[in-house]
Amino acid sequence: MPHRTPIYMLWAEGLARPLLRTSQALHHVLELIRGADHMADTTRQGARGNNAERTKRADSPCGRDRQCGSHREDRDRRNRRYDTEATSQARERISWSAGTSREHDRGSAPRDRGARRSGEVGVMAYSAITIADQILRIAKGKGQMLTPLQLMKLVYIAHGWSFPLRGSDLFENRIEAWKYGPVIPDLYHATKRFGREQIGFDFVGSPDEPVVDAQTKGFLENVFNAYGHMSGIALSSLTHQSGTPWQQVYQEGVYNKAIPDQLIKQHYDELHRVRRSAAA
Repeated sequence: MPHRTPIYMLWAEGLARPLLRTSQALHHVLELIRGADHMADTTRQGARGNNAERTKRADSPCGRDRQCGSHREDRDRRNRRYDTEATSQARERISWSAGTSREHDRGSAPRDRGARRSGEVGVMAYSAITIADQILRIAKGKGQMLTPLQLMKLVYIAHGWSFPLRGSDLFENRIEAWKYGPVIPDLYHATKRFGREQIGFDFVGSPDEPVVDAQTKGFLENVFNAYGHMSGIALSSLTHQSGTPWQQVYQEGVYNKAIPDQLIKQHYDELHRVRRSAAA
């Protein structure tokens, strides 16, 4: 007789199978939860480790101190730069060293030095910037401020009179014939930011601290005493008269045309001869 499974066992087995499947599913879910918890713990531990490492680096001599020190160095570097810029602006002087040279924006070539005789004993040649600096100091000593136009013409006139009175030119900077008269490009670019305004005393060095030798200083004082009272327009008109070096060289629409020293020398030598004859 074949074996038959009791009905109650079939019933129990029918209940057990779904329960088993449910249990297996729950076990799988629990495994997933435990895996997720493990990953979260690992992540938290890693984060704590990284934070601890950062804290350690920050607290170590090579950490926070170095960071703060680096920040302080950057801050101090910026402050020093700002202080330097502010000091330079506040204390800026037209007192560049002899030999300073800036070419014309449109590209000027070295000028014709003509009859330069700076090799004579006792005669020294400076840059036009240094001569301008000394003239400004002389004017400051007399309580007088100059405009860039006045300064330009005084430097040019001093250069011209240097030929007959000192036997040499005064500086080597190029001189050009511009529309409104003879211009020393180096000096123009050094003073153009003042426009038509006077150059304030804050930008001028002490009158008691000359930047040229005593002989040149005395010569510039004589030039200033003779021409320093004149306005920029009046000084400019002197350089525009018929027969002047500028009038002989200037051509409308032609730029960077140099005024040779030889023309300047001839012109002021003739003025000197005429004045001496008139005084005789």
